[in-house]
Amino acid sequence: MKKLALLPLLALIALACDDKNTLSPSARQAAANAQAQPDKAPSRPTTQELLSGPRKRLTLIPVPFSASVPVPWKIENLAGGSVVVLAGPTPSGDVQIQLSTRTAVKQEDLDIIQRAAKKELATTQPGTKRVLKAELKKLPNNNVQIFARQAVGQPAPLIITDANNHEHTETATPFDWTITLFVPNGPDFARYELNFIGGLTAEQHKLDQALLEGIMASLMYEPSAATQPIH
Repeated sequence: MKKLALLPLLALIALACDDKNTLSPSARQAAANAQAQPDKAPSRPTTQELLSGPRKRLTLIPVPFSASVPVPWKIENLAGGSVVVLAGPTPSGDVQIQLSTRTAVKQEDLDIIQRAAKKELATTQPGTKRVLKAELKKLPNNNVQIFARQAVGQPAPLIITDANNHEHTETATPFDWTITLFVPNGPDFARYELNFIGGLTAEQHKLDQALLEGIMASLMYEPSAATQPIH
């Protein structure tokens, strides 16, 4: 923006080069100052700022939960508003977590999920992703249940977006991470999902684990958020 603002001023200086008194001293000084100051891109927060800097509690509409996140994190609408994500910078780059509402399930479905999770952890089929975590537990102080699943694939060429928003191809390990939240609703459970998208890798997770695990651990049920509009 500074370069665009500077062009008319430089043009005036060029036209007045034979008569330096055409421009006032203050105008010439302003032009000199603008030319001497390069454009500055917004600085990214440091790892220390992300891990121990200020936090805000952000409501994750359309999911009736909130999370404690670094101040730069925000809710974004993608694909014309059909995809809603929690997004923000991390020590290794940037992360997008899709926020979704799923169909309701019954108690027997939760029992099946729990049995399947134990089986997944105990066995790994050749050619499939290795499950690192598949755990169903209750959130403190309510009957909301949370199912966390993490799995890694085989290293492969992937398109990676670095901290400067530049894409390049490198060998990386795919990392799946999904958080499913089950909220009691009469005889059933309303179901919501937080899914890491955008090519999260095991290498990135290793660098960002402290930040991301802290955000997931801060999840709180916010019943009133279900009735709030999506902006």
